[in-house]
Amino acid sequence: MGLFAKLFNGPELDQAKSDANAKKMRALFDQVVEEGESYRLIFGYTEDVSRFNYGFCHGSKTKIGNLIVGRNEANKTIVVVPTVPDLSG
Repeated sequence: MGLFAKLFNGPELDQAKSDANAKKMRALFDQVVEEGESYRLIFGYTEDVSRFNYGFCHGSKTKIGNLIVGRNEANKTIVVVPTVPDLSG
């Protein structure tokens, strides 16, 4: 049962990497948003798929954008900060 449990449980979460990314997101958000530390953060992404067909060649192209979304309950405000996939800026 151990082999099947690994196959059907899905990917395992890398908690250390997740914590490191959370710290990067917080640092980026706090750099660009005034009083950024008062916001609760979530991470999201956008996906834009465009299809092309040139007669002999067809396919699709996907553009992915990453977003850090902050919500301040006290001020009733939401701030969206676009970022790159590796959270380098």
